[in-house]
Amino acid sequence: MLQLVNVGHKSLGDYATLVSRGLMDEIRRLAEPLQGARVVHVSATAFGGGVAEINYTLVPLMADAGLDVEWRIIRGADEFFAVTKAIHNGLQGDSRSLSAEERETFARFCALDLRPHVIPVGALRPGSIGRQPGILIREDEDRYLFLFGWATGEYMWSTVADAAGHLGGGPIGVDALVDTEATRA
Repeated sequence: MLQLVNVGHKSLGDYATLVSRGLMDEIRRLAEPLQGARVVHVSATAFGGGVAEINYTLVPLMADAGLDVEWRIIRGADEFFAVTKAIHNGLQGDSRSLSAEERETFARFCALDLRPHVIPVGALRPGSIGRQPGILIREDEDRYLFLFGWATGEYMWSTVADAAGHLGGGPIGVDALVDTEATRA
């Protein structure tokens, strides 16, 4: 299971003397349609770096605005996090390339190995499907959730459906259920 980060309590009201009443009203108005929406922030660490600094304030303020929000930490091998940190630094301008060993480490951790001892129920692991990076979560013995950027949704659906078709499987969803009912009739 992913470790929950205790962020304490903060209130939007704590900032009332620092910003205009109009801004506070706008924040509440924009948050209203999101009341009760579930949001989970997932990161590699709760300390150091910009994400941690932001989340210790953002997460409790989102909760105060009415969202069901939490922040969880990925558990992983130090060698993987060292490689992702090197990639992060490269995106920030560091000219160092990954070594062959670092590329192998990254590939090893990003392959989708679904064996129970590798990804038990409740575990999370970075991976890729159809060359699209994302996060794989094993929700149950035979149910996985793969999180990736919204822009690749249609591509991912067709890639997974195509692969499943070659293996005797297929998509599951409202449209698939309609097709199944039509086939049975």
